[in-house]
Amino acid sequence: MISLLCDALFHLGNAYGKIGEYQKALDCFIRASELTPENPYYYLAAASALDRAARVEEAIALYEQVLEKEIDPRYRESVETRIRELREI
Repeated sequence: MISLLCDALFHLGNAYGKIGEYQKALDCFIRASELTPENPYYYLAAASALDRAARVEEAIALYEQVLEKEIDPRYRESVETRIRELREI
C-alpha cells in the first residue's frame, strides 16, 4: 500500500514539476521519501525540484544526501556533475 502511495506521489510530483509548480512537486517528493526513506530516487527527485526552483544551496545539500545512499552509478555520476555545476554558479 505504501509503495502505491509513493508511486502516486512521485508521479504527481513530476506532473507539478512539468507545469512549474516546484514547491508542490517538492512536497510530493519529500512525502514519498518520508514514507520510504530507503528509496534514494525520491530524494533525487526532491533535489531536482529544488534545483529547478533555483534553490541552489538546498539542492546541493539534498544532492549530497543522495550520494550517501546506494544509487545506480549512472545517477551517481550525474549527481556529482550537477553538484559541481551548481557550485560554479
